[in-house]
Amino acid sequence: SDGKYVDRSGKVVVDPGVERGWDFSEGLAPAMRKKERLWGFIDTTGKFAISPRFETYPNGYVHPFSDGLAKIEVRGKSGYIDRSGEFVIPPQFLDGSSFTNGAARVVTTGPCVYFPDGPCGLMNPVSPGGKGGVNTPACKFTFIDKTGRLLTPAQFDGARNFSEDLAPVKIGTLWGFIDKTGYLVVAPKFEDAEPHHSGLSRIKENGLYGYADKTGKVVIPAQFSYAEDFSEGFAVVAG
Repeated sequence: SDGKYVDRSGKVVVDPGVERGWDFSEGLAPAMRKKERLWGFIDTTGKFAISPRFETYPNGYVHPFSDGLAKIEVRGKSGYIDRSGEFVIPPQFLDGSSFTNGAARVVTTGPCVYFPDGPCGLMNPVSPGGKGGVNTPACKFTFIDKTGRLLTPAQFDGARNFSEDLAPVKIGTLWGFIDKTGYLVVAPKFEDAEPHHSGLSRIKENGLYGYADKTGKVVIPAQFSYAEDFSEGFAVVAG
């Protein structure tokens, strides 16, 4: 079907005749013209601000802009473009997240395998560098800045995006936090940990969820069977 974008009243404000399109992010949306197989980015007038030039699956893929850059996959490698459409970080990483808070999580060596966050993770493992198998080692993660420079030479057993200048990292079986210099601000001690929101991280201890501040101090004891991140001073929890 044709791609259409509507405003809050339901009025069609952009109808560029795209066959496929993503949501807008930072004023741009990945889009593909009908009967074409290349991705570009349209602006809110429906015009291609970045002309269609990026291949689609299985040769590549595109992702929305985040923190000023968009992740582009090219034949199994991840790189990042700016709003000009040019690569500011060439496709060189086996895997990468979108940028948040000035940094992105990447996989530099492989092949390897990992299970992404979310309900489908255990059913759909990611295999950077090739097909996963029973003998494929688990991925190691690190971070880059917006120039593509590694923030730290350390490789972590798990990692989540930076938020409020800290990122959760897994060393062995436990989670702690690093800052943007790679310094381990909070030594690994949690069964699980999420990025900070409103100064608090959702952490897991003894199978239950609570919240810790940026020093790693647990300020709301782990007592909930279910919990979500804080937003505007509140968090949804279940006892």
